[in-house]
Amino acid sequence: LRSCRLARPPPLRLRPRRMPGATPDTPCRVHRLVVRGAEQTHESVIRNELRALRTASNLGEIHAACAVAAAHLESLQIFEAADFAVDRARADGSQGDMPLADVVVTVSERQRLATASTGVHSTAGEGSMDAEVRVRNLFGRAEVLGVEMEAGQHKSNTFRLYATKPRWGGADARLHAEVCKTVLSHQRKSSYSEKGHTASVSAAVGHAALPGGCHEVSYEAGLREVCHVPVRTSSWAVLSQRGLSAKSSLKHSFSRASLDDAILPTRGALLRLTTEVANEELMSCSLISCASPRRWLASAASETLPSRSTPPKRASTRPWRRSACRSSRSASPLRSACSCRAAPRRCP
Repeated sequence: LRSCRLARPPPLRLRPRRMPGATPDTPCRVHRLVVRGAEQTHESVIRNELRALRTASNLGEIHAACAVAAAHLESLQIFEAADFAVDRARADGSQGDMPLADVVVTVSERQRLATASTGVHSTAGEGSMDAEVRVRNLFGRAEVLGVEMEAGQHKSNTFRLYATKPRWGGADARLHAEVCKTVLSHQRKSSYSEKGHTASVSAAVGHAALPGGCHEVSYEAGLREVCHVPVRTSSWAVLSQRGLSAKSSLKHSFSRASLDDAILPTRGALLRLTTEVANEELMSCSLISCASPRRWLASAASETLPSRSTPPKRASTRPWRRSACRSSRSASPLRSACSCRAAPRRCP
């Protein structure tokens, strides 16, 4: 097994050095695994992909394990190339009747900066400018760290920080964590703004193209605030959502795909099932504690208008005007407050 490239693994051609007459059925055990060229990456990332070499008993199984490891290392997207070579072990050349061999892995690493982009787009009539920076293998564990920022012309903005760990522990598992802060301005159409803070953690096992499919479990916690709501002109649907609300959810999704192409499929099918259990609570707020719109408007008017307990500053000293203001207190609180503010000298 002379060379095994990441981009295109070669067919089964065994040409070990200093092992003349070797065939795929030649008994052989792996004595030592040597990793070269890994300056930024920990050797454990490469050794976890070559665990199958421990149980290999001939050269054919060693070649198959190296070919699978080459495909897995390619999926990490942190190496340009990887060469696998099998050589006779220099010390203890045989273990009983079975010869020993050393597997030498030489890798070529990619640069850490994966993506740095910026752009301008328009969504719902609002122009926005976004920027993204993505760094890979920053700590040497094949992780991916990214930052996304977006700013709109109507005070809408987004900030997102995420981290992904592919092939956790050498298995077909992926870990993902992210935090996000968003501000959405709907002042032009709905007269309110929405602020959100979200944090989520997810773990995915498998692949959608495999027979077992892909299972993903995620947990999300978020805090939302609907603010800048005009009291007198907003609808009750908007007023009922005003204030803070918290959401905590646990979600499981299963996907199975048999598409011939992931981007432009011509045949096949895609199945995705999602189950989510959420607990959304509306935090205590004086503006949304009322049970009906009429009571809410009455409480809002009592907060915004002058107090009814104290007489107006320009109230007349005549007895009949005082008695009229006292009689108005027995009327509806909202009606009396509005009438006293509209015409303080002519109370009904």
